[in-house]
Amino acid sequence: MNPQAGAQPRSPSADVLGIATYLASSWTWCIGMFLPVLLVRDLGLWAFLVFAIPNCAGAALMGWVLRRPGASEALVASHRSACVWFSRITVAFHAFFLMWMVQRTGVGWAVIAGFITNLLTGALAAWRNWPGWAPAALTYAASVAAAGVMAWSGSLGADIPSDPLLPVADLFWLAPVCVFGFVFCPYLDLTFHEARRVLPGPAGTRAFVAGFGGFFLIMIVLTLAYAGMFLRTDPSLGLDPSAGPLVATLATVSVAALVIHLSAQSAFTMQLHLGMIAGARTAPRRGIDLVTALVAAVAMITGICAPLIPAMGGFFTNRPPMSGGEAVYRSFMAFYGLVFPAYVWICMLPMTGEAARARLPRRRVLAFAAAVGIAAPMFYMGFIERQTLWLGPGLGVVLAARWLARPPKAA
Repeated sequence: MNPQAGAQPRSPSADVLGIATYLASSWTWCIGMFLPVLLVRDLGLWAFLVFAIPNCAGAALMGWVLRRPGASEALVASHRSACVWFSRITVAFHAFFLMWMVQRTGVGWAVIAGFITNLLTGALAAWRNWPGWAPAALTYAASVAAAGVMAWSGSLGADIPSDPLLPVADLFWLAPVCVFGFVFCPYLDLTFHEARRVLPGPAGTRAFVAGFGGFFLIMIVLTLAYAGMFLRTDPSLGLDPSAGPLVATLATVSVAALVIHLSAQSAFTMQLHLGMIAGARTAPRRGIDLVTALVAAVAMITGICAPLIPAMGGFFTNRPPMSGGEAVYRSFMAFYGLVFPAYVWICMLPMTGEAARARLPRRRVLAFAAAVGIAAPMFYMGFIERQTLWLGPGLGVVLAARWLARPPKAA
């Protein structure tokens, strides 16, 4: 999807705000809509700041780093395969996430309603010949409407558990990983590159700032409003059967509104990335990408079977275990906390100049693979076993690998 296709707005500021909503909705996906819920549950409200600040700042920074004409195009041309795999994993992540949410909430029809919302917003924008970013703005408005329904039913602001599962000191080890992931992951997101391409110069930079410092920030702050409700309606906790039919009905309405919000945003993100994958392929190979379809199908089946996956964690430590579905969700997060940012750090930097256009040296690829392989068990200990101390040496391995990947000095 080209965020500037269709009729062009009369005011340049409308383009900036329109692309800002496009960026915010393309980045409001199952990480931003659910990871803060888990972090607040595990580490309290301070964890939200550790998540939100590098997330917003890192994404906005990309608009400034690639501000020069042609910088984004050169980066994508040199690392097209990595960008396509970023989109493939993102589509698969959403396929798993939505099926898992159906198992957690029991309102599968709300997922269908979210997808229908996404289809209707696209059809309305096409019928009215609105700008290409109009579906993003309409999707964003649908999320705001879902928040209004949750507020009407009294579920926004439900109490968040006051006793975190883990010591707040664990944030000391989690924070650097959040910064590393959110600073570098955006450079593999083809939807970001598309926005940077169609709105070059200072206007594009302003769109990135407005998108992530404004619209996207509002979306992730919303997670604080519904986190308590989400945790309260977790099947492992259950609803109070003595609450009465009215309370139960309002709770169902709230959960349905929440799932519509999640699925509408997820459907929009999946649509964008599927379009980016199709556009990145050569003309004779246009059509269904079988690799994406296979990966997404496996992820979807895993989400459907999530209740059958045994609890994980607690094997090596006395930290509380987690459900199998959450363990799979956190395993997907390893791509965005370890694999993709490690690729950018080791293989993609520097991002401008002739070095960005040069062929990727094999030495860097080998260093990237070795670093991820060595750090992966440490990230498992940090995120699945909840021993966050291990994240420090895991991140240290990745950071050191860049210097190991440097070519030897000439004699």
